[in-house]
Order: sequence, then structure tokens, then C-alpha cells
Amino acid sequence: MMIELHLGFRQKLKAVFESSLHQEVKLIALADFQGIDIEGFRIPGFKKDSEVKLPLWIAIELVKTGIAKFKEGEELDLKTLSKIHWIEVIQPSRTISPLPENFYLKLKLYMDELKSRITREADRIDEYKKVLTMAGDIVSSRLRKIVELTLARQTTQILSNLTIEERMLYDGVREVLESWRSLYWVGS
Repeated sequence: MMIELHLGFRQKLKAVFESSLHQEVKLIALADFQGIDIEGFRIPGFKKDSEVKLPLWIAIELVKTGIAKFKEGEELDLKTLSKIHWIEVIQPSRTISPLPENFYLKLKLYMDELKSRITREADRIDEYKKVLTMAGDIVSSRLRKIVELTLARQTTQILSNLTIEERMLYDGVREVLESWRSLYWVGS
């Protein structure tokens, strides 16, 4: 049963990840772009300095090639991550604070970008290590809070600050705990 729960959870997480890649984000064009068809999807042309809304999976490629950059607030950076780290870890509380939309995907993209830049820019290694440490602290703090919420059988109001991925984790852990409690008649 635990293997089935794990596989089901993993598939759901992957579906959330895939769905997030199709959400539109805002970009600022760094160069004129003629437009192109990719995998049946038409990327329209745009002029330098214009603002464009495109699915994240396309935006990532345009940013990698230097054609565009994310509009401020659309991606995660060290400043934003530091603020989140301060709220979640440095000034800990028992409540879960809201995270930016698609936080975990943005965190993964930010870390992947830093990791790839290390090969070209050796001075980025310190930033990467700092981000890696902060990310680990944030995730550990939130996981601890989610388990505490699960054990306390919290209300929907408090749960509204969880990300989609965290809510899935909460529901999965709650299901396992409730099954265990009901099987052994403990705390039902």
C-alpha cells in the first residue's frame, strides 16, 4: 500500500509540475524576435523592450538564448529567497506563511540556472551554496510545519497558505495518519 501511495503521489506531483510549465509568465524582450512554430505551438514575434506573456516552458528557452528576460517578480532571485528564508526560518512561527506562486518550480529553475552558470562564472559558486542552504532550510521548516498541521488536524483557513504541492503532501500524510489511527482506534 505504501508503494501505491508513493507512486500515486509522485504522479500527482509530476502533473502539477507539468501544469505549472504551461502557465503564462511575463517577459521583457531583449531583442526583436520573428516568431516560430515549436511542437505545434506558435510563438508570436515581438519587438525589443516589449512585454510578452508566454507559457513558462517557452519563456525558459527564450531566457536561456538571451532573447528575453523574466519581468521582475516572475522569477525567484537571491533577494526574494532571502526574504522567504527570514520569514520561514530566522523568524520562525508555528503558522505557515504564503509562498509566491509556483515557488518550488521557480526554486528549481533558479537553482538549475545557478548550477549551469557555475561552469562559466566561477564566482557564482558562493551564491549557489547560499541558495542551496537557504532552500534546504525553507523546505525543512515548511515540512515540519506541515507535519505539525497534520497531527493537529488543522482547519482549511490555515491550509490556504500551502502551495499545491504542500497541500498534496498534507493530504497524503493526513490519509496515512487517519488510516493508522482508525486501524488501531487511537485518537479517532
